[in-house]
Amino acid sequence: MPEYISKSLALAIHEDLIRSYGGSTGLRDEGRLEAVLASPQASFAGQELYPTPAAKAAAYLVGMARGHPFVDGNKRTAFALADTFLR
Repeated sequence: MPEYISKSLALAIHEDLIRSYGGSTGLRDEGRLEAVLASPQASFAGQELYPTPAAKAAAYLVGMARGHPFVDGNKRTAFALADTFLR
């Protein structure tokens, strides 16, 4: 079973990226962040919507980049979440 990314880990990754590369801190939409983090686990009629590790990583990446739950650094965080999940 894959190790999904927790909210606390996502927040820590985002904070580290902002501290390292600059930008504004802050969570713009907590519900959106929770939805992005839940999306790789989604299923319908007993079938996973994202059945492979690569598909799950892509769900993190696209969800974060398009969903913009943070004030700044969403695309950086998107790539970092996908990378973290795949490791």
